[in-house]
Amino acid sequence: MTQLFVKKSIKITILVMTLIWGNVLLKDLNMSKDLSNENRLSLSTYSKEKLRNINDIVLLRVYINPKQTIEQHHKLSLFKSLIRQMQQINNKIKVEYYDQKHNSSSLLIFYENKRQEIKGFLTTMNMEYSLIREMIKLTNPKAFPIHILFGTEKKERLTVFKKYMEERYSPSYTENIQDKTMSKQLICILGTHLKPEVLKQVYALGQKGANIIIFLDNMTVDKDFQVTYKANTLTTFLAPFNIHVEQGIIADKSHHYLSWVNPYKDIENKPYPYWMHANVKNNQDSYLVPWAVPINIDNSTTKISILMQSSSDYYRSERPHQLGPDHERPILFSKQKPAVLGIKIEKENSQSTLLVLNNTESLTNRILNQHSENIEVVQEWMDPLVLDSELLALKNKKQPRKINEKNIVKQNQLIQLLYFFILPLLYMGIILLSRYYRRKRRKL
Repeated sequence: MTQLFVKKSIKITILVMTLIWGNVLLKDLNMSKDLSNENRLSLSTYSKEKLRNINDIVLLRVYINPKQTIEQHHKLSLFKSLIRQMQQINNKIKVEYYDQKHNSSSLLIFYENKRQEIKGFLTTMNMEYSLIREMIKLTNPKAFPIHILFGTEKKERLTVFKKYMEERYSPSYTENIQDKTMSKQLICILGTHLKPEVLKQVYALGQKGANIIIFLDNMTVDKDFQVTYKANTLTTFLAPFNIHVEQGIIADKSHHYLSWVNPYKDIENKPYPYWMHANVKNNQDSYLVPWAVPINIDNSTTKISILMQSSSDYYRSERPHQLGPDHERPILFSKQKPAVLGIKIEKENSQSTLLVLNNTESLTNRILNQHSENIEVVQEWMDPLVLDSELLALKNKKQPRKINEKNIVKQNQLIQLLYFFILPLLYMGIILLSRYYRRKRRKL
């Protein structure tokens, strides 16, 4: 009796230990299958490669507001699915979840002594792209190089723009641009008043393949709306492309309302046609342009695309010297071909691209603090000139409008569930078969 009890105890112990060790081995096993169109819910090969290159802990601290919309709930499911996939690629990806009842959901990413916040991460269009990009930026501070040259006296009014650039890219600011590596960078020129020798260096880098983006700055408008016109040192630079910038200012019916203090010290909110909501090609957002100047395109063999233009109902004022909202001179709007306010030039026999845009004033602190859509549009223009082709493809990866968790077949959970039944049955089957053959032999 005692021997029989010991044998049964040993068998039960082996069975329990087998179940425990089996589940330990299978707990991290990924047997999931993505059934969505074009594998939209799975990490791309590019993302997996970048994740494998991370050599230190990346901590994602997620603050979630329990009061979520249905869409946010679906986005959170997608986020958790992506994080699980990332952790299976690299176990240095760590995540912590916290409740945040009084604010919108947010995500903080920590790496070494650096941190980056993704605000409104549950509303982002492409979550995989946002996560991978921020991880690349944190783990490699020079991943997205951009060189900024200030050709304007408004430098102290562009601090918000600099902050946005530093959050998204890897900017540098020195005027020493003879470095050979800059032929692979984006050069951003703010303003039209640069030293001729600097412009020559920029042009030479452009010939070697550097991408260039120029924000015009042909005038200064003071607090009393008095206009001072400045010399445009870019005239020679743009001449080879048959592009020239005119001195007139566009007054557009797609106007902005401007708050100002009238002579009686009262604050008025008046329509101000010299600040317009320009139409941006292939983008639903408008772009607020103060005191826009028209860009003239002559016949050119260079490939030119229009990025931004006025409405078809505007008036071009020739070199006005006073642009105050109280200026009562009537503006005679007329229907005509929209004025060009931003262009993209792709050079022949070269991989470099040149963008000429209105204007530096649209990037000043007072504009960006109230109209963040301006910087979002600018970043959409910059990204194709800064990101490598694979990251850009990831950015353009189609996302499902609604995340349906039935699209993900979680076979690993099914296996763990069946493991408790199949293995014991298999084990018991082996025992019964062995007993059957033993009894059969004894009878023989």
